[in-house]
Amino acid sequence: MKKHFFLTALLCVLVPSSAWAMDVKAAIPTFPVVLNGQQMENTYNQYPLLVYRNITYFPMAYDYARFLKLKANWHENARMRALFVGIAENAATELNLYKTASPNKSVYTATIPGYQIALNTVDAKQFLDNTKEEYVSGLSW
Repeated sequence: MKKHFFLTALLCVLVPSSAWAMDVKAAIPTFPVVLNGQQMENTYNQYPLLVYRNITYFPMAYDYARFLKLKANWHENARMRALFVGIAENAATELNLYKTASPNKSVYTATIPGYQIALNTVDAKQFLDNTKEEYVSGLSW
């Protein structure tokens, strides 16, 4: 039987969090994951997939985002701190994994961010609010 899962974005870059940011435990998937025909390798992957609350999160490192035809940009000023995620003009047809010398742990501490997240919008009224979302956006570790 095939295992189906919901795949969402995982931010794997350093960005500041706000006062309400919360630490959670997230695990490396114990099941195989294939994206666009490419098997994801998590044992020696610098940016492995993570599972939190039965949702698989994909790292949003530059090359990884381009593989999903996405781009991510951080914006911060006196009025707003937000991560903007949108469609990239150029997609990568193959994912170049960043390898580590030692194997990954099976569980990590991740952070649910307190900054705003904008998906395909610049309208602040449409930004995601993780305090109200069923599925966390922008999980970082």
